[in-house]
Amino acid sequence: MSCRWEAKHHLSRLFETPFWLTDYPVGSRGFYYLQGSSRPHFLRSMDLHLPDGYGKLASGGEQEYTEAGVLRQMQ
Repeated sequence: MSCRWEAKHHLSRLFETPFWLTDYPVGSRGFYYLQGSSRPHFLRSMDLHLPDGYGKLASGGEQEYTEAGVLRQMQ
């Protein structure tokens, strides 16, 4: 079990209703997610988690859509 999963599992035990995780730092997720324009150190990405350790229900975010942007992010 990864450290990230253990942290999310522990966090989910603190909630009684589904909750959103947002503000993932740049580099913590796929290279194809867009960075925030007003918050460039964070990705436009989010996950919806269920309480009681049931895990992630949905995931999403804005992704880079231009060839130049994808190539820049890959570098």
